[in-house]
Amino acid sequence: QGGRAVLLRNQAIILAEANNEKSLLTLTEISYINTAVKVFADNQKVGAGETAANRITALLATIGAAWALNVPLVTLRIGLTTF
Repeated sequence: QGGRAVLLRNQAIILAEANNEKSLLTLTEISYINTAVKVFADNQKVGAGETAANRITALLATIGAAWALNVPLVTLRIGLTTF
């Protein structure tokens, strides 16, 4: 009720707040995740024993934390696409 959530829908990262949703980026726009997206369906390891699902879950949690700290969305986009 009135809270915030970070969702993944059709490979798009969605920021949801109350009745509003904003698309932040797609997974393919994030180079760190791009490799993980390619193996996501098979849940294969993408490095150091890490699965694609783990990497994406950590990404969503990181975005949620930054959003909770009121990091501007433009800053999030730039950081995620250049990491």
